[in-house]
Amino acid sequence: MSMFDSFYLQHQGREVEIQSKQFANSLQNIRLGDFVEFDNATPIGVQGIVEDFMVDYSDRDTPYLWCVLIILSGCFVDYLICDDKEEAQRAAEVMVKLWQQPERQADALLKFSSVHFAKNEKIAKTLSEVAWLLNQYQSWIENSGKRPEKWFVFHWHDFDEIPWDTALAKILLNVDEFRPHLHKKYVALIESDVAGIIQPAVEPKTGA
Repeated sequence: MSMFDSFYLQHQGREVEIQSKQFANSLQNIRLGDFVEFDNATPIGVQGIVEDFMVDYSDRDTPYLWCVLIILSGCFVDYLICDDKEEAQRAAEVMVKLWQQPERQADALLKFSSVHFAKNEKIAKTLSEVAWLLNQYQSWIENSGKRPEKWFVFHWHDFDEIPWDTALAKILLNVDEFRPHLHKKYVALIESDVAGIIQPAVEPKTGA
């Protein structure tokens, strides 16, 4: 299986994946503001990369689209989706010229620096929540599934109501970097309100 890098971006209200073999081919997951790895030294200046993709690869009737990826000294700063290759190539030339403006570059890098700071804060919070959940699960096991008396109910996670894997998926779903790697069953559970759709293990008996 050949290696590639994946760019994740928005198209018509949904996240799509653009695969490329023009970089390090190391299975990078890249979003706006991320720095791309190269096989050799990172090129300085603006690059316009044109790639084709399908919104839904499982549907053979889905037409191919074309995407312009703008890379500024290794940073993924902009993109544009086009209907055909010629349109994308023309757009790439225009976008490269626009991104050669120093003011535009400075504003974009300042914006992405702020976004990355916020993202790091969110990931740190997510890891803290994962550690909390693991500690809760260990306590639950040690107490045979019963809540320790010394704990207040609002500090307790009920693993009979929401299993540990679903609870963990709920945490990870809030982070863009992890969401594409979650099984679709977890995405469906979270979107449908986890607590409301989980069914009891044993159906209650009804009266005669």
